Amino acid sequence: MKKRLFLTLLISTLALGTYAQNPANYLSNDWAFFELKGKVKAVKITIDNQYTEEHTFSRSGVLLGEDATGDDMWSDNPFGYMRDANGRIIGTGNGHYTWTWKGRTVIKEGYGHMGDESTSYYLYDQSGKRTGYKDEKGKVHKYTYMDYDARGNWTYRMDDNYYTERRKIYYY
Repeated sequence: MKKRLFLTLLISTLALGTYAQNPANYLSNDWAFFELKGKVKAVKITIDNQYTEEHTFSRSGVLLGEDATGDDMWSDNPFGYMRDANGRIIGTGNGHYTWTWKGRTVIKEGYGHMGDESTSYYLYDQSGKRTGYKDEKGKVHKYTYMDYDARGNWTYRMDDNYYTERRKIYYY
């Protein structure tokens, strides 16, 4: 369950107000997957001050590697992501996670491992910003964003006041 929550947080980004996360703003499929605008070299994500992960990208926005620390976490590019014909990440190599895209937008995440299964449907506003997700029980989870960097990427958010996520973003 910790891994599912962790990965859901990782890919469930949102920007409100003047910081639109419109899919047209993404320069590559991998930056779109992590909802990162601009030429991002790396993003370091800390959840609840307990788990940390870092994703590194090429200058053209291709995911090069990952590392994570914390209780029961993976490290060293563990998933070996599966990709579709358009180069979009559609699943983990171990088959535990799948993602469904519509254009440059991730609309659904599926999880399944050892009898534990779930589906999340991402919610967006009219401008294409992710506002949260609906879980398999129909409960809507919303994000509150507290801070952004100078390039409009969010750097601090909370999910329904349950957990926090902070991002440090490094640019080319």
